[in-house]
Amino acid sequence: MADNTLRQVLKSEEAAKRLEDSINAFSRLTGVSVTYYSESGSILKEWFPDRKICAKFQIYSKPKSKCRSLLNFAGSFSAGLGEPYIFFCRAGLSNMAFPLMVNGAAAGYFIAGPFVMKKLKSGSILSFLKMNAIDDSEMQDIIDFAGTMPVFSTDGISDLSILFYNCVVPILRSSADYQNAKKNFGDQVTLGGMIRQSKKDRLSSTFPTELTEDLINAIISGKTVQADKISSQILERLYVICLGDLEEIKTMLLWITATIIKNFSGEERFNFGEFGEMDMDIINKINEAASTDELSETFRSLIKRISVDLVSSVYPGASPLVARSLRYIKSNYTHKIKLSDIASELHVNPSYFSALFSQEMGRSFTDYILELRVNKAKDLLKNTNMDIVNVAASSGFENQSYFTKIFRKNTGLTPRHYRQNYLSDDK
Repeated sequence: MADNTLRQVLKSEEAAKRLEDSINAFSRLTGVSVTYYSESGSILKEWFPDRKICAKFQIYSKPKSKCRSLLNFAGSFSAGLGEPYIFFCRAGLSNMAFPLMVNGAAAGYFIAGPFVMKKLKSGSILSFLKMNAIDDSEMQDIIDFAGTMPVFSTDGISDLSILFYNCVVPILRSSADYQNAKKNFGDQVTLGGMIRQSKKDRLSSTFPTELTEDLINAIISGKTVQADKISSQILERLYVICLGDLEEIKTMLLWITATIIKNFSGEERFNFGEFGEMDMDIINKINEAASTDELSETFRSLIKRISVDLVSSVYPGASPLVARSLRYIKSNYTHKIKLSDIASELHVNPSYFSALFSQEMGRSFTDYILELRVNKAKDLLKNTNMDIVNVAASSGFENQSYFTKIFRKNTGLTPRHYRQNYLSDDK
């Protein structure tokens, strides 16, 4: 007999039974617990709850706790995405939120997790212990349990989200609800899109939307001083919005931090170290902050590090013209772009700019553009199922034939063979 709650929501015992069996299989095979929540955050159904470390702590069992409040926020936000949304909980562990869409509306949401990204950090265990009153006799049991949590690589988490999506959507009558949510959200889940969408949800009157957009633009433009100033303004705004409540400020700052990291972590020119490592350090520091001053220092340090690394990793030289041109190129290289366009943008003579660029970068303007496009194509070939024609177009090449020629010249392989070799090595 299917679960009564799912049967009532889906109005079909058969669909409810299939959905329950599908999620049960997902949880059994991946080792990740799944919980179904109502829109208000009440637990309606659990799959393998004994695998969830959260269940061992009192804070998780309290419907109005800060912990549950963050889960509810993530679940609500995932309804706007129409797809799985990966986020960090208050203890710095990874989770995945996914809405149950029925007749064009969210009928609650699923949380898959928590699980570990790459490796469990001692800071996460300490966060759990600090958030709850744990006897010495229980501590070792908690530490031992944490060591059994499922661990996924960055690619593994992406695969996990695809798997869960396909465990839920095909069982429902139509995936139109999710597709509509995606369409409303936008073709790409970028920071700008995320912030604009947030105007439509319950944060519309409070979230520092414009300031966050200004912050990202300042970082991209290499304006480190302005980025620091905007960071301070965001913190001041959050203090007012949250009425000085430190935990509420942390929750909103975690959200802003996660979206900023997500926006820049995919940049090939931006060396954060391994993705996930810095994320966890920052998340833990934000969680552990004992005052607004500590929060401010952590957040502003993050923004300074992103701003400085973003500029220095692109160009270590001293020419302001070259630095500005590289920022322009990075924003436009997937479209048709000419040296004369940049020279006009910078108000300099094209011949002078060409010579200066080659001197400072050690390669011609054309070679630099092609290198960026080939690197973009490599990323798409490795991490998407896009066909070669679309990979070429998305990387800035005008046609597949020219793309294949340049790609082979730079890598020694055709795009198709490059993808096949990558998939073979990954097994």
